Amino acid sequence: MDLEKEIFDLSVKAANLDNERLRKKSELSQLTESIESDNNNYVLYYNSAEIIKKAISDRRNTVCDNLSMLGTNALQYALGNENLEMSIVERDYRDSICADVKVINKATGLETPILGAKGGGVMDIVNTAMRIGILNFLRDPSIDGPIILDEPYKQLSKEYQPAIAELLNQIVENFDRQIILSTHNEFIKESGGQKIHVGLSAPDTSIVTEGFDEVDEG
Repeated sequence: MDLEKEIFDLSVKAANLDNERLRKKSELSQLTESIESDNNNYVLYYNSAEIIKKAISDRRNTVCDNLSMLGTNALQYALGNENLEMSIVERDYRDSICADVKVINKATGLETPILGAKGGGVMDIVNTAMRIGILNFLRDPSIDGPIILDEPYKQLSKEYQPAIAELLNQIVENFDRQIILSTHNEFIKESGGQKIHVGLSAPDTSIVTEGFDEVDEG
């Protein structure tokens, strides 16, 4: 009798162990599938991230190329020197991306950072070109509205004034943009369209008149 009971108890334990084995096997199978799924997701996410990074990089390169082309065209047109070229080069900086803007003289090989480009109004010319590029090409849809310039081309040499005035007129015509600017440059003032004079009649009172007739600002 005792032997039969022991055999019965062992049979029950064996059945329980077999059930536990099957349960563990099922859990192992599910865990394996989960790991494989996670690995597949990781590969998918990694590949997707790489594709996105590549697309962003390509987009940045395209934008830099377009802005460089606009800056180059503006410099060559305004300064009458086909050897001048604007270049935008990306570089890593503290876990981010920044860009160096340079003016290159292809005849001499001289590269000048735009912030150090003095004389001739070079920075103002590049600034105008980059504004056009940002407004027209960096946003989809593009940003509408006028371009507002405050005392541009103050450093512009007199010999380049006719070309820069024509450049502004070409921007208006080719990009369908109104340009509103404040200036004391007589040549640029006379080259524009509608003219408005703002003068002071008192410390806190302005007089606005059309044209550039002299206004008593006493």
